[in-house]
Amino acid sequence: MTSAYLVHWGLNTGTTYPFGTQLKMKDNQVLYLNPRQSPGSVIHTWRSKLNFFYDRASAELPLLTPGTTYGYQLDIEAKPVGSVHMQVTFFDQDDILIQQENYVELKGQFDYPASAASYRIELVNLNNQRMIFRGLWLVIHQAPNVADIRHLRLSSGNQVLLAKQPTTTAWTITILAQSMETTTCPLLPNKNNVLLILSNPGLEATDVVEIIQLLRQTGVKAKTPIQIQTFGTSDRVHRGLVEFERHFRFFNQSSPEGSNTN
Repeated sequence: MTSAYLVHWGLNTGTTYPFGTQLKMKDNQVLYLNPRQSPGSVIHTWRSKLNFFYDRASAELPLLTPGTTYGYQLDIEAKPVGSVHMQVTFFDQDDILIQQENYVELKGQFDYPASAASYRIELVNLNNQRMIFRGLWLVIHQAPNVADIRHLRLSSGNQVLLAKQPTTTAWTITILAQSMETTTCPLLPNKNNVLLILSNPGLEATDVVEIIQLLRQTGVKAKTPIQIQTFGTSDRVHRGLVEFERHFRFFNQSSPEGSNTN
């Protein structure tokens, strides 16, 4: 099973540039303000390998497969535009630097070296005045049987990942809760996947309406099989499933292109 990963800012503010920084966390996004920060310095760092004894924290990045190409999508608003870039550094099993790459585009891909054992991702300041950070997506580039992957933010602040496969008309909607550091999003094989990531305390009716609209735009017609399930056992996920099924039935019945759930 393939997984996508949603990397959050995290609670370890010790990896954020400290001098003169104003940091505000609200509604599942981070506002970063430091107009006096020197260009070329690092705004924030995530690491896949930590020493818990010294760092008193767990790894902030998922483990990746050596010799694999990964796609990334950085969900930020930077002012001026283009004033933040992403730097990825790879290390071998002895923590010796293998290579370092810089990415200016908000969406692209990188190769995880075959000899790499860990990596570090940094946001680097290019004369940035203000930044809103919402998340960083990582997924295997050209994941098996996945033709199209899209990331969307709903009006409620909850997030959706849509992964469409070219050889099936079956759909699965998976509801899961956002983690503190990195949220793992399972992409089921032989299914078109819609993953609803609950970052707010609960699910809102508008979430269901917007997902139904997304399915319509994707070409889902009436009687298309749609399975609704959860990933995880938290109360928030269970309540989200109950609310989603209730609203889904109501809005589908009132829609001329309504789908059936299995």
